[in-house]
Amino acid sequence: MGGADGVKGSFKTPPNGAGPFQFVVFGDTRTRHDVHRRVIETILKHGVPDFVVHTGDLVANGDDSSLWPVFFDIEKDLLRQAAFFPAPGNEWMAALEPLFEKYRLTAGFFGHDHNYQHFLKNGIHYVITGGGGAPLYDVAKPPEGITVKVASIENFTTIRVDGKVARLEAIAVDGTKIDEIEFKAGAQQ
Repeated sequence: MGGADGVKGSFKTPPNGAGPFQFVVFGDTRTRHDVHRRVIETILKHGVPDFVVHTGDLVANGDDSSLWPVFFDIEKDLLRQAAFFPAPGNEWMAALEPLFEKYRLTAGFFGHDHNYQHFLKNGIHYVITGGGGAPLYDVAKPPEGITVKVASIENFTTIRVDGKVARLEAIAVDGTKIDEIEFKAGAQQ
């Protein structure tokens, strides 16, 4: 389908069955457009995902129509090739934790904090991937007892799903691996 400038693109949807697929999760792209652009370039260097989940804070002010052309200019090469699912929320506002535990969530992806954080609490992996371009937050005092990995660095996560196994890699804007997690369906983490 052609856009206003005549540029065309396409995307595929994940398989309707047990076939392998990969997706990317990242967020907090609202400012520092040069860094946001580098994050997108690094995502594309790691292979075009089947779809993208954005954890929120796409632009600094969603009501400011002057910010959206900048966002779409940066994201255009990714958006031409992958379905895009933005989330309006930021954190998992701790009220949802009982539901996560009740329904045995394996992993949840969040934004809001401008960095990378991986916590393991009551068998649930909490992954914060908010390093899409906004100014970084310090993580000098991560929570004791549940912290697996924290890094104050621009980042995104790639998740590859093949059958009952999912592999997450957290990747820094320079392409280096920050963290990795393997999830198996039905396995207690």
